[in-house]
Amino acid sequence: MASIINASKNSGIVSSSDGTNALQLQTYNVPAISVNSSQVATISGPVSSTTLGTGITSFQTPLVTTSGTLTLQSNSTAGLTLDTFQTLRFNSGFGSNAIAFGCRAWVNFGYNGTNIVVRGSGNIASVTRISGQATGVFQIAFINPMPDALYSIVGSACVYSAGFGVSSALIVSEWQPGSQEVIRTNTFIQIATIDNSSDTLFDPWSCNIAIFR
Repeated sequence: MASIINASKNSGIVSSSDGTNALQLQTYNVPAISVNSSQVATISGPVSSTTLGTGITSFQTPLVTTSGTLTLQSNSTAGLTLDTFQTLRFNSGFGSNAIAFGCRAWVNFGYNGTNIVVRGSGNIASVTRISGQATGVFQIAFINPMPDALYSIVGSACVYSAGFGVSSALIVSEWQPGSQEVIRTNTFIQIATIDNSSDTLFDPWSCNIAIFR
């Protein structure tokens, strides 16, 4: 339980207490705000014109409304909105709220001897060499699928040279075997690492890929 402050239309302000170090504000015996002993507050029902803290004004619209749009303001200016289509917009120096396009997947991988080593990743299920290709062609599979195959891929790759250290004048390209179209789906993308000077495939010392959608 908790120490309770209740606003009753019959009895006015009624309070009761216990030893839990928790507090609950009620209106007509219905919990409105609860604060536990760790100072974690829980608000029951919609939030409207509620001060959230120093320098933060309020949610302009309730959390649950007919419009379904949630807005977070700072100095009376919308800083973040989430609409009914689950589209997140934010203003971080743009001048106005703009859609946040997130990095849906990323990976840093390379070779240790003859083994593919994934050094770090997000939303990547696997990095494998494509069957039948000896060098420089890989399939990158996603843990969580993309909404479609219309995403953007950016990347870089490099090899290690004993004489010159790391060389990064290399190309990461979507793999297009023969006259076939580029092979990409919402669950994986196939890429090739190419030496720009010799136009040949190579196994990278380090390859970095990011997917945006």
